[in-house]
Amino acid sequence: MPTPSRWMIKASMLYMLIGFVIGAMILISKVYPEYSSVWNLLAVHIEVGIFGWIIQLTMGTAYWILPRYLKTKSRGNPKLALAMVGMLNLGILINIASYVSILHSS
Repeated sequence: MPTPSRWMIKASMLYMLIGFVIGAMILISKVYPEYSSVWNLLAVHIEVGIFGWIIQLTMGTAYWILPRYLKTKSRGNPKLALAMVGMLNLGILINIASYVSILHSS
């Protein structure tokens, strides 16, 4: 398995865990109304679930499976794929930080 695929799949599993924890917190807040402010994390939960887990897992698996060549082993420059992984995760983290900063400012 290529290195960029491993990084994307590992990161997607981490985002899945974070998304499950936030989702569990939101569900618990339905039982305990004193924690109703957790509902403000719904946008973060959706961001982590869609972009962090589902899309990144799909892209990591696709990078591993789809570019299979019979005669050459060239997938292109792996540094570009690693840069894409880094920028995708940086974008997800910046988006999450912006949601959280908006919540703290209001």
